[in-house]
Amino acid sequence: MTESHDIYVQILPIIKSQSSNKIVLCKWIQGDYKDRYTGLIRPVASQASPNDSNFREKLEAVATSLLPQHLTPHKQGIELTAILRFTDPPAYTEYVYIVYLNEDAVAITDVLFDDNPCEWFRWEDIPFEQMPEDDGLWYPKVLQEGLKVTGSFTFGSWSEKTLKAHHIDAVTQL
Repeated sequence: MTESHDIYVQILPIIKSQSSNKIVLCKWIQGDYKDRYTGLIRPVASQASPNDSNFREKLEAVATSLLPQHLTPHKQGIELTAILRFTDPPAYTEYVYIVYLNEDAVAITDVLFDDNPCEWFRWEDIPFEQMPEDDGLWYPKVLQEGLKVTGSFTFGSWSEKTLKAHHIDAVTQL
């Protein structure tokens, strides 16, 4: 994510069921997130601007397009759940969507995202120690607590992996 994009979309494909709640996370094999897990994330084309009247529709279309093809038939819904601002150079904003999948999706184990392998995790087994530090702060709020959140995070730079400052608010509407 060292490119000079200022808007990213991340999706968290999940299954909510009575037996077990699960999430698909991507383990990056190269780049800034090498050897770490995240949701499925990609920069948004520069022609998308928050000032556009259809900006949210464009973001949702990008979010939908991020879902790996094997999982697409299992999609039941999509919901904007977080808007996160990162102040480090280059500063950017991340729009996070939960993509709800039916229970049959868990049988699909060969999921790839941009050539990076993805894995299913039970929510209680999410490997936060192998993820960007901010994820451990806001994932529980949107997954376990069902909240919508806004947040700001400062790491100092992409080469630094230590969170220096953060602020998260639960909101009723994004």
